[in-house]
Amino acid sequence: VDPSNLEPALTENENFDMLRTCLNGVYGLPPVNTPDKDRGKDEEVLEPQQREALYKDTFNALQELLRNILARDLSPDGLQSVFKHIEEWLSSGQGHERERAMNTTAHILEFYFNNLHVKVSQNFCKPFFLR
Repeated sequence: VDPSNLEPALTENENFDMLRTCLNGVYGLPPVNTPDKDRGKDEEVLEPQQREALYKDTFNALQELLRNILARDLSPDGLQSVFKHIEEWLSSGQGHERERAMNTTAHILEFYFNNLHVKVSQNFCKPFFLR
């Protein structure tokens, strides 16, 4: 179930907290190829193929959530409201976190451009990455 579509609709603050929590939880995962000896003692030991499949499903679910949120406000402001959560991860000190943020950025931009219908009167603000 997509929490962004539940009734009553989430407030802006609830949406903000949900996105921050989801991105922190997913982007903060250790790299998929982290050896089991480097994992916490409470973490379940998975075969590499199982871990890779679980990570793939997790990232797909995150991207679907972000697409659903963006689809509700398919405008430059809506795009910015999603990217403000990803922005900090683009400059992470961890390569795997930056890679995840870049992949999400590419997927979200592709979704945005494939679904946006520009009107002449549309006001565009300067995206965060051009400021």
